[in-house]
Amino acid sequence: MSNEKARELSRKLNVLFWVGVIIAVVDLIKSDSLVSAVCGIIYAVLLIMMGRLNGFYKKSGVIVFISMGVTVIWLVVTTAALFTYGIGAMGIYMALLVTIAIAVLTIYGTYCEIKGHSACLEEVGNPLSGTWMTIWKWLLAGYVCVVIGMVMLFIVPALGTIASLAGGIIMFVIGIVKIVYIYKTMAVFRDYNGPVFASEACGQQGQDFSETSSASQTSYVYAEPVREPGAEADTGEKGDERDGGNGENDQQ
Repeated sequence: MSNEKARELSRKLNVLFWVGVIIAVVDLIKSDSLVSAVCGIIYAVLLIMMGRLNGFYKKSGVIVFISMGVTVIWLVVTTAALFTYGIGAMGIYMALLVTIAIAVLTIYGTYCEIKGHSACLEEVGNPLSGTWMTIWKWLLAGYVCVVIGMVMLFIVPALGTIASLAGGIIMFVIGIVKIVYIYKTMAVFRDYNGPVFASEACGQQGQDFSETSSASQTSYVYAEPVREPGAEADTGEKGDERDGGNGENDQQ
């Protein structure tokens, strides 16, 4: 991953983090659904903009928009039907089916977002990539509990309430964890300095080796050859044979 891509990803994740914080606070205090909806749109737009960095982000943003659109249309239709025909069994079942469909879209959109975070971190070899997939498993467990709880409300209300409550708690806690890890992911790409190429690494090793070699000096000790026993006697005898054995030729 290039430094430019990492910096851009860091900036987008920083905005994504703060928008997620606002959504979490608004949903917690239930103060203004309009603010939550606007923040949700901003969140989806950011994901789509991040789509050129990783395709999973774009999928997530598009699915969020579709889910929000289906939700708005369904609210308008059900409100009109309520005032016209009242609440009936068919209306309840239709509401249940649409709610499940929206939940499925939300689950898949969340998966695409988390998969995008994981894939980008895997690209730079960061271990947080695996942590994101663990977060996804917990969120999936929470979604499944909520969906099962909604279905069970019409069969065994007590079990449906317990399942929905358990799923809601899981989703709330893991939702906070998700926001925290968005910040951690942002910090990873903010501090990213690019890959170390093999040629650069070899050059650095060669430089270190040359510096070490120049700093050290090798000493050589030259020793006289060791003569075998009796070598001097053989030399003397040969000299004696040349000068008659008394050395008089050297003196002459």
